[in-house]
Amino acid sequence: MKSRSLHSLLVLSCLVSVAGCSRTDPQYSLEPFKSCDALERNIKDQAMTQIRWQHAWGGGGYGWGGFGYSAEMGMDDGMVAAPEASDVGNSGASSHSTTNLQESAVDEADLVKTDGLYMYSIAGDHLLISQAWPDELDDDTEGWNPDWESVGEVSRMALEGSADGMYLLEDKTLIVISQLGGEDGEPEAGGSIENSTYQYSSRGLVKVTIVDASDAAAPVVLRETYTPGMLFTSRMVSGRLYTVTYTPLGLESVGQSQDKSESINLVKDSELSDWLPSRFDHSRASIDADWTVEQEPVCDCENVYGSERESGDWLVSVQALDTADLTSEFHGTSVLTSVDTVYASADSLYVVSSESRDEGSPWQSYDSSIDTFVHQFDITDGPLNPSY
Repeated sequence: MKSRSLHSLLVLSCLVSVAGCSRTDPQYSLEPFKSCDALERNIKDQAMTQIRWQHAWGGGGYGWGGFGYSAEMGMDDGMVAAPEASDVGNSGASSHSTTNLQESAVDEADLVKTDGLYMYSIAGDHLLISQAWPDELDDDTEGWNPDWESVGEVSRMALEGSADGMYLLEDKTLIVISQLGGEDGEPEAGGSIENSTYQYSSRGLVKVTIVDASDAAAPVVLRETYTPGMLFTSRMVSGRLYTVTYTPLGLESVGQSQDKSESINLVKDSELSDWLPSRFDHSRASIDADWTVEQEPVCDCENVYGSERESGDWLVSVQALDTADLTSEFHGTSVLTSVDTVYASADSLYVVSSESRDEGSPWQSYDSSIDTFVHQFDITDGPLNPSY
């Protein structure tokens, strides 16, 4: 009995202090999973590790369950940016102010954009388009004869969720990035989240809305794309839109279970599709055209990366869209890790993560220090999956 008690104490010591049972800190360098089976094994192993850890401390619950958000996953404050000023000729002001770019050719979402003639702004849950530069009166008076009555609101459009910001393309196309949270149901083309159960809606949804504003008085929504999770940030680099989202990996059934054996069996019996988020993409060629609806994984298994240092229950996804063809596919790359900071240059995207400070988690630091890791992705090859 004494020998068995000593063995149990040593096992518990390993759980309490991972550093004492591991001579080296595992490598944090990322490698793509070679197959969907390998990815599924990794996710399930981490889930069962978390379950055993929590029940070892008598917690009896599985708080991880995929429906809470880490305090370490703070939103990126971001630096507001806008395209460089352009000469709009007779269609508006010959020059107009812009905000500073943190990186040349790297744009960030704004709440207000202007092309010199119109001002596009997000006000609450609406997109407002206002004429900011007056028309010129057609009379015989010499000099500039502004028609001040032409200045003012031209149109407004309701937005779903909470808009984070937008991008303005040269052809007067607007790309609005919004956060939805806690909606029940599945995205419907041209409508709201309603009428059916969507397995990831409780984790939030990030919506990308593409609006044709070439007719300022009658803007038209041409595409709506929903990705499960929370928005961390977005960037526009050389005409390519990048969104960075994160979502907890978990099963609702496991989150509701208080029994360790039942929770582990639920994990074992699950499938990979139960864990990974799917993207809903709705589009139409014009206002009179029918909506097409597609559902697909955020990325393929071979475009998911992990490391020897198990990172816990978060999936960070980077999705890219070539705005030169707004009907083209989104391309995604995901990482099993947390995210603290995202930074973009003209040729690289950096995802920064740190070891956990949570002493009540199996994912805490392996030693007394908290290490920070910078992952660099090459984005020079266009909108295809960023290369690690």
